[in-house]
Amino acid sequence: MMSPEERQKQINELIIQQLREQARVEREMWEEQQRQQKMWEEKKRQEQAFFDKKQWEQEQFLEKQREQQQRWQEEQRLQQQFFDRQAEQQANWQEQKAIEQQRFFESQSE
Repeated sequence: MMSPEERQKQINELIIQQLREQARVEREMWEEQQRQQKMWEEKKRQEQAFFDKKQWEQEQFLEKQREQQQRWQEEQRLQQQFFDRQAEQQANWQEQKAIEQQRFFESQSE
C-alpha cells in the first residue's frame, strides 16, 4: 500500500503528464491552424495576382482596341479628305473645261 505522500506524488505526476499531453495537442492544433492560415493567405495572394494580371491584360487589350479604333478613324478621315479634294479638283476641272468650251463656242460664233 502507498503512503499518502506517494499517492499524491503519483497523482501529481499523472496530472503533469496530462497537462503536458494537453499542451502538446494544443500546440499541434495551433501549428496546424497557422499552417492552414498561411496556405489560405498564399492562395488568396495567388488568386489576387491572377485577377490583377487578367485585369491588366484586359486593360491592355482595350487600350490596343482604342488605339486601333483611333487609327482607323484617322485613316477614314484622311481618306474622306482625299476623296473630297479629288471631287473638288474634278469639279474645278469640269468647270474650267465648260468655261473653255463656252469661250471656244463664243469665239467660233463671232
